[in-house]
Amino acid sequence: MIAVRLLALSAALSLAACSGEGGGEVGDPCTDGVDCAYRAGSACILPWPGGYCTEVACTLGSCPTGARCVTGIQFQDVDYESYCLSTCAQEGDCRAGYRCVDVSLPEKVCAP
Repeated sequence: MIAVRLLALSAALSLAACSGEGGGEVGDPCTDGVDCAYRAGSACILPWPGGYCTEVACTLGSCPTGARCVTGIQFQDVDYESYCLSTCAQEGDCRAGYRCVDVSLPEKVCAP
């Protein structure tokens, strides 16, 4: 009986982990857009080192906490007109392969 209850609890926890938003946040590594299923408009910038989860077609204030909408600034291998990038204060805030870049916004952003 205890084994059955533990099995049921395990199944319920597995379903809870798979439901909801899921996916990587802005700035997380990715190999496919499915890895970045954070919200509508999520995508993966595949040419960037390890891939880079982003949200496209953003507007000022529409990116999640810890990210900033970049518009009119073209980084290499990015075809989006506007997209979210994770914010940073210094190099150590960005993951390996990325640097903290000043793009004339209130915050710097992590980019290759």
